[in-house]
Amino acid sequence: MDVRVVNAGIAGETADRTLARLDAELERTKPDLVLWQVGTNDALSSSVTEPAFEATVERGVTSIERHKSDVLLLDQQFTKKVNDPDRYERFVAVLDRVAQKEHVCLFPRYRLMKSMDQSGGEGIALMLAADGFHMNDVGYACVADLLALNIQELVAQPDQ
Repeated sequence: MDVRVVNAGIAGETADRTLARLDAELERTKPDLVLWQVGTNDALSSSVTEPAFEATVERGVTSIERHKSDVLLLDQQFTKKVNDPDRYERFVAVLDRVAQKEHVCLFPRYRLMKSMDQSGGEGIALMLAADGFHMNDVGYACVADLLALNIQELVAQPDQ
C-alpha cells in the first residue's frame, strides 16, 4: 500500500490554535485519515478550561469529517511531570468522551503508558526523553507500531 504521511503538528500548540488552521490544512493535504494527537498542551495551560477544550475537539472532529477524512484521536502521553495530575487526567477523559460521542476511534496512549509505569520495570523510562515528559524515538516508535496494528485491524473489519 502506498502511504504518504504529512506531519502538520506544531510543537506547543493548543487545540484551539490547531482548529484555527485545520480547514486550510485539510484542503491542502486532502488526507484519508487524520491522526490528531491533542490535549497535552491544553491540560498544561491554566487558561484552557475543560468545556472549552471539549468543544474545540468536537469542532475539530466535525471539520475533519466534513472534509471526508476519517479521524483517530490520540490522547495525551502519561508523565509524572505535571503539576496537577487530576486536571491532566480530566483532559484525558475529555478525549474519551468526545470519541464516544462523535463515534471516532481513540488510541489510549495515556492508559497504555500509565499501565507500563505501574507494572514496574523500565518500560516507561525507555519511552521518555531525559526530561521525563516528552516521548523519545523509542516511545514514538512503540506508539507508531501499535497504531499501525490498530489501523490495520480497523481497515480489515467489515463495515458494521
